Amino acid sequence: MTLIEVMIALAIITTSMLGLGAFLPNLVHGSANGTMLPAASALAVTRIQTITVWPAYSSLAPTFNATETTGLTGPAISRDSRPSVSPQPIGSGR
Repeated sequence: MTLIEVMIALAIITTSMLGLGAFLPNLVHGSANGTMLPAASALAVTRIQTITVWPAYSSLAPTFNATETTGLTGPAISRDSRPSVSPQPIGSGR
């Protein structure tokens, strides 16, 4: 092997390592999201289903105004159920 061939090989290896170094953080971030999103989605669906069948509208805010954290079966997920606006009765002209 000549010196030129070695230099070209080093340039190719360096370029590929730099590309891999730039790609690796995105891979790790995507992998972490891939495990947390299904858990967060399941928690949100459960909360929406619970609220949908709740018998008393007036007690929704006092009952569900909380932040819950779970991590029993997977990654720790925090669920914030505080309403961003005051509940208004249906037909209040909002």
